Amino acid sequence: MSSARPREALRRTLRRSLDVILPSDVETRLLRCLLYSGDDGRRAWLDWRTVVGDPMTAFTGERLGQKSLLPLLHAAAERNAIELEPPVARWLRATYLREQLRGNAYRRILGETVAAVGAMGQMPIVIKGCSLSDTVYPDSGTRHSHGIELLVRESDVGHCIARLPELGYTAVARNRSRRPDQVLLSWKHASGLPLELRTRLFDIPRHAGEIASVWARARPLPGQAALQLVPDDALLQVCGSATMSGSRTSLRWVCDAWFLLQCHRVAFDWRLFVRTAETSRLGLQLSGVLRYFAEALRMPVPPEILGELDALADATDDVGHEVAAMGALVA
Repeated sequence: MSSARPREALRRTLRRSLDVILPSDVETRLLRCLLYSGDDGRRAWLDWRTVVGDPMTAFTGERLGQKSLLPLLHAAAERNAIELEPPVARWLRATYLREQLRGNAYRRILGETVAAVGAMGQMPIVIKGCSLSDTVYPDSGTRHSHGIELLVRESDVGHCIARLPELGYTAVARNRSRRPDQVLLSWKHASGLPLELRTRLFDIPRHAGEIASVWARARPLPGQAALQLVPDDALLQVCGSATMSGSRTSLRWVCDAWFLLQCHRVAFDWRLFVRTAETSRLGLQLSGVLRYFAEALRMPVPPEILGELDALADATDDVGHEVAAMGALVA
């Protein structure tokens, strides 16, 4: 009995540490401002402005990484008929137009890359990027795509890497540790655009899941010689990655999840989502994330799904608690 108490106390402490994954109060106000529409959107805008003051100085310091959300902020102001000061309106519109131009270059490089990679094996799966912006965002120009992420089959990795230098890519050694061998999965295009090759959805082997099922469910990505994840797998990948990556501070992952659920609200397969969360051993991390979505942002997550994720979290072993805590603290 005495040994059980310290273990439970440690688990509670580790679980509380996972709160670092979730957006702060100010960030939640910004997200509502970006995502809500109509009267809710206008109230959210006023609420956020009350807290941060001038939007042009709100994205500095620790919030600098959130500047990629500015095109989405422009769209929210337009959608909700927000009256902006002329300098703010011009600034937001300029960020939106720059993202449009950047997006055109991104899609051109992506198209060349997936065509070359697919020619050497099977079509890759595009993770995030235009697989979300071009399919679930109302305006594809509002999602900033920082780089290209491709899921490739293990048997195709060598062939893919052989073609990359011809396309203007140079290997980057920083992520060599993601594999026990010497294969480099991180690359950078001559334009500066990063490329990450993946053979599983998550870097941490514990969360590898059933990758063969992911490939079997994948479907064509419109406009590209590539595949995309089904919505259920895409949501798992977006949320799961956020729990173990410092890139979550940009808040793009929350916007991705919002538009995924809004676009596929009727047909979303929650049963599949819970099953893949279980096989990927991500129940502990996802229980808090999905509850935040439902309670803080009113995303359409069924209460019974929250209960099932809570049950998976409760069943997580000690190693799972420690791995989740380390992933949450990575930033």
